[in-house]
Amino acid sequence: MFCVQCEQTIRTPAGNGCSYAQGMCGKTAETSDLQDLLIASLQGLSAWAVKAREYGIISHDVDNFAPRAFFSTLTNVNFDSPRIVGYARQAIAMREALKAQCLAVDANASVSNPHGRSAVGERRSGCPAAAGCRIYP
Repeated sequence: MFCVQCEQTIRTPAGNGCSYAQGMCGKTAETSDLQDLLIASLQGLSAWAVKAREYGIISHDVDNFAPRAFFSTLTNVNFDSPRIVGYARQAIAMREALKAQCLAVDANASVSNPHGRSAVGERRSGCPAAAGCRIYP
């Protein structure tokens, strides 16, 4: 695991983040990976939300969901793996809905991959299979 998400990371021996099986805050490597997955899922959702606005498509559900889901990764408020996976799946479903709406307006609609990956829909390395993990737009 590698995590720099909370103030407790400064207490590690190297002072540059937690890189053990468990963080100083008690977070497990699985939770850290799932939080990374959720953040990447939200980046994909956000890319399509911005594109949708270019076409006049505004989703208040996305506007309400994204900050709530993102907050679950901050300040160690949520170490509940099933909930984090649920947020990631919801972000992916919302992304796909926005993408479909954009493509209905413009068949050539696309967004830049926020991670610079070459393959669309590639599986994220280290992603737990149960999470679904096709997170990129």
